[in-house]
Amino acid sequence: MLKFISEIKSMGYYQLPAKEIVLLRLLFLVPAILCLIWYLYLRHNGYSLSQGKQGFVYILIFSAVIGGFYTLLLWLTHI
Repeated sequence: MLKFISEIKSMGYYQLPAKEIVLLRLLFLVPAILCLIWYLYLRHNGYSLSQGKQGFVYILIFSAVIGGFYTLLLWLTHI
């Protein structure tokens, strides 16, 4: 069975199901929404963007780790 799946992948016929494609598209919204929330928090409490720059870095790193983890899981489950 695994040999059959690897042959299908090597021929280029393998595609992700539509549900996984939608979830991957929504995954890109996570850092945008978190950055928007952080920006609104900074504005509400009177901080400048330069004072909150480290928060944006943390959000982007956190989102990259989540994206990498989901990418790894997707790759592992489709072997």
